[in-house]
Amino acid sequence: MENARSRTWLDDAHQARSIILFAAVGFVDLWVNRRLRRELVTAMLICTVISAPWFIYLYLRTGYFLPSSAIGKQFTSIVGLDYVASQTPYVTTLVQLRSLVYPFAWLAYLLVFALGGKSLPAPFITNGDTFGFISYEPSYWAIHSWLLIIFPLLFIASRWFFAGKNWMRWRQDSNSVPLIIFAIWLFMHNTAYMLFMPILGTASRYGVMNHVALWIFLALGISRFVERPYLTRFMTGGLVLIAVANNLYWNRVYDANLEHMRNVRIATAHFVHDSLAAEEHCAAFDIGALRYFSQRPIVDIGGLTDPDEQKWFTENKIDLYLMEHEATCLILPGQTNVDGEGWLNFVEILKLDSTPHFRLQQIASFEMDTERWLLGYLPTSNQQKSVVVYRMIRTK
Repeated sequence: MENARSRTWLDDAHQARSIILFAAVGFVDLWVNRRLRRELVTAMLICTVISAPWFIYLYLRTGYFLPSSAIGKQFTSIVGLDYVASQTPYVTTLVQLRSLVYPFAWLAYLLVFALGGKSLPAPFITNGDTFGFISYEPSYWAIHSWLLIIFPLLFIASRWFFAGKNWMRWRQDSNSVPLIIFAIWLFMHNTAYMLFMPILGTASRYGVMNHVALWIFLALGISRFVERPYLTRFMTGGLVLIAVANNLYWNRVYDANLEHMRNVRIATAHFVHDSLAAEEHCAAFDIGALRYFSQRPIVDIGGLTDPDEQKWFTENKIDLYLMEHEATCLILPGQTNVDGEGWLNFVEILKLDSTPHFRLQQIASFEMDTERWLLGYLPTSNQQKSVVVYRMIRTK
């Protein structure tokens, strides 16, 4: 189930990226050749014939042309951001303007988690209690590297890349067309996410090509100093140090996330399999590892497999949704009313702390060390510190 779910997400993401890429190729083809070449039109028709049945099936099955996982991710991201805005006054305006803030969120993420902000050594800037126990302060060394290396390279590369004379020259050079296609694809892809789902995704996975573009631009920036060897060596050496520090940092991040998977999410699944009666029917938000390792049927309350769940949520009837699906236990990330669990309180978001139909009795919880959890959580926002198993005790 976990492997199948991963493949489903990859298929969904690749379909969206492929469609946007095809649009970018068509746009560039029109610009360069002033018409769509017959080969490209043929490829377009073949792709349409192959993919049309899938989109027709999706619409007939769910009422959407997008996969249910994409619809679910969009919905839960909006709900999560709105909840964070309601709880954190510092980010309320940013969340309300999330589409406009999206490019700046990417810039901040790249600086902090891809360009040394968290990977370079202490001392770190302190930001007080702006975000409570969650701290995104960068290293002082990172700030120096941004000012001396990163920003100058990006500025020089951008000024050269966006010069109109270069684009007209590349238009006539077939070897440069792939670079133009990549640039248009990058712009269209980010615009689509900015309008449809303005979040970066776990570890920024929704825009992985932005990382590629970043390092291409940094390399282009260095190439502009080719006639100044000492400056080229300084810039290159600085980038190598940042890249090495970044890889070491992300190795630790993935180790921490794997530890959380083993000791929290998979441990929860084993508890469900070994300790709950066969007739127990659990509902959960994070279903992948739970379904696979518990070998039990799971009611999905994240909307990934059932888009209709959104209607129940918007009508404040998740409690009735759970009863409709005969759920007897509930598995949610994070302990309710406990600080230091992450950005979200799922019981409060789902309004299950005030339902008249049942009460939640905690029967088990699994968590990991706070520092190890934060190491994996800050750059990914992938999981709360703990997972809690509740029994739903009917009250009416």
